[in-house]
Amino acid sequence: ISNALKFTNRKGSIVVYSLSKNNFIEIAVQDTGTGMTEQTKSKLFSNIYYTSTGTEGEAGSGFGLTIVKDLVEKNGGKIWVESEIGKGSTFYFTLPKS
Repeated sequence: ISNALKFTNRKGSIVVYSLSKNNFIEIAVQDTGTGMTEQTKSKLFSNIYYTSTGTEGEAGSGFGLTIVKDLVEKNGGKIWVESEIGKGSTFYFTLPKS
């Protein structure tokens, strides 16, 4: 959610929703932010650290997403992103139902 806030303009929107799918809960954070290139998306969940700037000059390194990925995977889930430049991004993750 903090990344959605960082990369979405003040008049944009952010939606958080969840779905039950088989033995998993899927959670999504969807924004109408700046979106990402394929090159940026390929760096997100890797050990490649970089800096980026949010819509109001906020600094970001992608390190938080690396931590989230690790936690999700250690709990049996998956994480991924869909994004388009100028249209926004949707980050998804799943966790097993208990």
